[in-house]
Amino acid sequence: MRHLTPFVIFGILAGCAAHTDPAPPGAPEDPQTYPSESTTTAGSVTKSDPSGATSTDPRAQADTPSTPSDTPTAPVNTGVATAAIDANLDRLKALKVFEVGALLLPNLPAAANCYGLPCPGQEQQFADGKEAQARRLADFTDTAINAAAKPASYDVVVPAVTEQNLDVLRSLNIVVVGNLFVDKPVITGNCYGACAEDIAACDAINNDRANKLSNIAKAF
Repeated sequence: MRHLTPFVIFGILAGCAAHTDPAPPGAPEDPQTYPSESTTTAGSVTKSDPSGATSTDPRAQADTPSTPSDTPTAPVNTGVATAAIDANLDRLKALKVFEVGALLLPNLPAAANCYGLPCPGQEQQFADGKEAQARRLADFTDTAINAAAKPASYDVVVPAVTEQNLDVLRSLNIVVVGNLFVDKPVITGNCYGACAEDIAACDAINNDRANKLSNIAKAF
């Protein structure tokens, strides 16, 4: 084997020195080329570049809770009568004298009533008007229940009088008032159609309801 001359050895070493490996992970970067990071007194991380400008690192902002831009609205105060609306409607329905619908809100100004819901910014005005109407409903319910318990005033209440009595309740504008509850005779199959005794029993029930309606209408 030939011995390498000093000139050949020097050339090999020079060729290895020309190839440089990349910097190992975590090695510091050139401060003249890359921005540095610093933590401000508020705890946010900022970056500075050679020109002296700074920018906030979004990683630090992600930990800071955002503040809502809109001012929270004040809580709406609702009254005791409003909370009892459904209970009073159920009490009226339990009489089974006339059909009972929803609570009416004719006392609310148009600026506060948006299709049965409070208009934006008028929530408290809507709640106050509904509370006033709910108190009317409570009084109406108590009066109707007491009047319906009184003895009948007529032997027979004709349909025309029944309609007049319903109109009296509708004119109060408190609840939606439908028609008188009317039962139909049961057809047992023992007669051609309903038997006479079944018709008579059904008429008695309906006449009793018409009398209760008359008593309720008189109370107003």
